[in-house]
Order: sequence, then C-alpha cells, then structure tokens
Amino acid sequence: MTLRTIPKDWKWQRLDGLVSRFDAGVSVNGGDRAASTSEFGVLKVSAVTEGTFLPEENKVIEGAELARASLNPKPNRLVMSRANTPNLVGASAYVVGEHPNLFLSDKLWQLEPHHDVDFSMRWLGFVLGSPAFRKRLGEIATGSSHSMKNISKESVMQLLVPVPPVEEQGRIAGVLDAWDTAIQKTQQMIAAKKSLLHQLRESQFQRGDRSQRTKLHTVTRESTARNGAALGRKAVMAVTKQYGMRPMREETIAANIERYKVVRPGAFAYNPMRLNIGSIAMSRFSADVLVSPDYVVFECDESKLLPGFLNHLRFCRRWTSHFQSAGNGSVRIRIYYDDLGAFTFDLPSLNEQRRIIRTLDTAVLELEKLEAYAEALNVQKRGLMQKLLTGQWRLPISKGARI
Repeated sequence: MTLRTIPKDWKWQRLDGLVSRFDAGVSVNGGDRAASTSEFGVLKVSAVTEGTFLPEENKVIEGAELARASLNPKPNRLVMSRANTPNLVGASAYVVGEHPNLFLSDKLWQLEPHHDVDFSMRWLGFVLGSPAFRKRLGEIATGSSHSMKNISKESVMQLLVPVPPVEEQGRIAGVLDAWDTAIQKTQQMIAAKKSLLHQLRESQFQRGDRSQRTKLHTVTRESTARNGAALGRKAVMAVTKQYGMRPMREETIAANIERYKVVRPGAFAYNPMRLNIGSIAMSRFSADVLVSPDYVVFECDESKLLPGFLNHLRFCRRWTSHFQSAGNGSVRIRIYYDDLGAFTFDLPSLNEQRRIIRTLDTAVLELEKLEAYAEALNVQKRGLMQKLLTGQWRLPISKGARI
C-alpha cells in the first residue's frame, strides 16, 4: 500500500508486526469433484480468489493421499494464495467456522497472528483485499510466466499497513461486513432468479399443443451485406457468450474493415467456430453495427418469427443440446448458416410469440436490475475501503462521538 498521510492516532506497521508466520499446506492429489460432507477435501486457490472463503471450492482426497494432508483452515484466520495468475496472486479470504474435513494445498498460506498483539484479523482481511494492497501484491510477485506468478513470505511480511486503533478496526470491519452481507445476499438472489428464468423459458417453449414444428431456415435468411466505407471502426463488435455484442478491442480489428459484415438492429451474429459453446447474440443496437467477415449474420422473417422470441429460445435446452452435440468429436467444429437452418423448433403464432417475449423480457429486466444493484454495492464497497482503510473517513469509536 502506497505511503500517505494517515491520522495522528494511526501508525504505519509492517505486516510481520501483526502476523507471526505463514503456514503452508501440502500438495495433495485430489479427485475431479468436490468432497461430500462425510469426505475430506483439499482447497483450491479458487476458495479465496473472490475475497470470500468458499469451502465448496475443493477437490476430494481419496485413498492414501489423505495421510499427507495436514493443515486445516482455522476460524478467525486469513488464507492467502501464494501462486496464481498475475491478477489473482495474493488473493485472500477470512475464514469463518470450523472446517475439520478440509485442508490447505501447497498454493495456500494460513496467516497466524501474533497472539500478544491486539488487532482485528477481520479488519486485516479487508486491508489485504483492498484494491491498493492487491495492486501492491501483484507488483511484488515474481515469475516469468504470464499465466502464473508467485509471492514470497518475506516480501509480503515487509509490506506496510496503516493501522488504526483496535476499536476503530472493529468498527471498520463491521461496516464492510455489512456491505459483504448485502452483496452475498444479492448474489444469492441473482442465482435464484437465473434458475427461475431458466425454468420459465423451458416452460414457455414446451407447449407444443399450440405450436407447429418449423425449420429455422424457413423463417430466417442469411445476410451477407458488407460494410464498404459506410461505418467506422467504432461500429465493430465482438460476440461473446457472456456479454453478447460489445465493442471489439481496437488491437483486434483489421486495418481494413470494408469486408466486415453489417448487422442490422434485431439481427443475429455468431462465430461459426464457437456457436457450439454459445457465442451468438442478437443486436440490441438501434443502428447498424459491424462484425468480423468470418462471422455468420442472419435475420428473422418478422412476418413469421420475432427476433425476441428466437433470442429467448437460444437459451433453452433444445437449442443448447442441439448445437453442443454438433460440436462433439471436434474442438474446431464450424457451424455455418445451412447447418444452423436445419434446427427445428415449435413456432407459435405471432401473438403468442409477443406474449412469451413480454413474459420473459420482464424476468430478464428484473435480473438485470439485480445485477446492476450488485455492481453498485461492489463499487460502494471499494469506495468505502479506500476511505475507511486509509483514515480519510473516520468512524465513531465511542457513544456520542462524531465522524
């Protein structure tokens, strides 16, 4: 953490003044699944990378390997990853509760406090997880690999921490804990809403009594329109499974974009080599955009099929299983428009399509608002961490005191 002016009743202290040692786990071979409640597991680095201790992120320990496991995560301790990608190395999490069936791997440390020093381990967890400290941990990481970096105990122990009075540490931890709880509950609600949306989609597309079986190519058409000189580079989009259509990074755009394909509002685009993993999106833009000339672009015949209906259909089991099976046996399978057009589905009337779209769009909007709320909570928490953990904002530590 960068040295800066802190309140007079705070002090800069090296981490080794608070933490006596870093206890390391051992390398244990684990299975391909998490341990059940009656089994033993070795924690993966993903158990701490989100800043919250996730005991379910483990691999089951089987057979003689169990004898080699030795270090359990203890309550009121911090667990830190000593090796990970550049962005995640040094990630840590505060352990709540007993976990006698779990063990640390060799890539995880458990921070043991000095027992004669009065301080809040929970507060220290927020310090180590703050953006400024995470940046510093990334700077001291070593290793030539772009995919894996390491930090040493010695270098971490020498890092400076701005330490407030212990009572204020507790107040700071309490405030940030409240934000963590709100974030966690919101994420749980998001997961529940996603599950409900999936179930709702499946139920809406399984009413064959009012539908007729249709091949996709009979109600869509491929679009091969090229850009020429009509649109500029800011109109170039990438298509991803997670984010849909979004602006493409400048460095990945070709020097000449004349051959890039035009995607009109409501049209679909996908990479033919990645359709089987879900990389397809409908354009929600109000104006034309562009995609790579290697992409497939197609449009709905809106006198028969509404784009919003197809956009929901592509998330259903029938669609995903069809195109995932098309990729079986080949990592680089190409699915062009003729292959896509052979997909069959139940096509209701336009009025029924509109009703389904309204129902599902409402559920999607509710989910998007929850996700925006979760992001707002995360932004607020980062801002609070910056202010509270550096003393820019003070918390009352006695009745009647003012911030």
